Amino acid sequence: MSTAPRSLRSDSWAVSETAAHRVPLPRAQSPMPAVASGPPTCRRAALAAVMRSAKRSLPYAAVAMGRSRERRASARMGARQGTTRRSLASSLSSVSVPYRRPRDRGLESMSESKRPQPSATVVLLRDASADLELLLLQRAPSRKEPHKPGPWVFPGGRIEPADIVGGDAHSEASARHAAIRETGEEAGLCIEDTRLETISRWITPEVSPRRFDTWFFVGVHQGEELVRPDGDEMVDHRWLSPRETLAAYECGELALAPPTFVTVTWLSAYLRAEHAVRELAGQELITFRPHICRDRAGELFMLYPGDAGYEAKDPDAVGARHRCQVVGRGFRYLRGAS
Repeated sequence: MSTAPRSLRSDSWAVSETAAHRVPLPRAQSPMPAVASGPPTCRRAALAAVMRSAKRSLPYAAVAMGRSRERRASARMGARQGTTRRSLASSLSSVSVPYRRPRDRGLESMSESKRPQPSATVVLLRDASADLELLLLQRAPSRKEPHKPGPWVFPGGRIEPADIVGGDAHSEASARHAAIRETGEEAGLCIEDTRLETISRWITPEVSPRRFDTWFFVGVHQGEELVRPDGDEMVDHRWLSPRETLAAYECGELALAPPTFVTVTWLSAYLRAEHAVRELAGQELITFRPHICRDRAGELFMLYPGDAGYEAKDPDAVGARHRCQVVGRGFRYLRGAS
């Protein structure tokens, strides 16, 4: 039996709740005038604005993949991008937009200095009494701001030489090895037998000073094994439902970078862990290469594949929406028809 819709985030999206499924519904958007993409200096300024909005955690890309230990030697990355098996349309079935992934050749022609560092992130889920929960780890405070609490992130980090499969550091197989290793090192959990499903891939915009190519995996944590943060990189952990995570983000208790925010929003559509993994694994996988641009009114957006304005970098284009809008110090995720 369905219940009355409740708004979790009034300025962004509402949540319709039923006994088995919650579906985020995007708010209707007012018509917006057209705008052309600006020169590189303008794009850099826009990226700086995005980073400022995420300042409660870390710069955009670093939070998405999780910083690697400073003592590790950075892996030298290959020049070829692994081919994705499938693409992700969305777990939000009632507002999904059909999307066919274009062939991705971006990393092949990129200079060494511009190539994103390959990395992996793991979203571990478990079932609670009334909802699924996801694992977040708290990073240690940075040396620059030792009195500021560290951000909360998913387990993950850079792909190291020992993780590389077939000579391709950017491949999904290499990322899977790194995901398992990083989860063991950061959270003290052995997930070698956990079925990990690929749900997205995020590549930081070229204008960013630090770039990452991050594969996102999801899996169900089985058994009674306890999370044990390493005490070095990670100092604490929490199991939270997607709704609790977004509520904590809303009130400023937790900081989420755009990839994490989008992933948690997807997961808020499900009540059981296995259901979430099964549904997300069966959908198309999207390689996110955000286009950061402003509309004529000056509003800042990150456009994603499937958005009507994505190819032209025009947030005012009429049609489907798949984007994050920067709102104050946070983000608003929009997906669906215009």
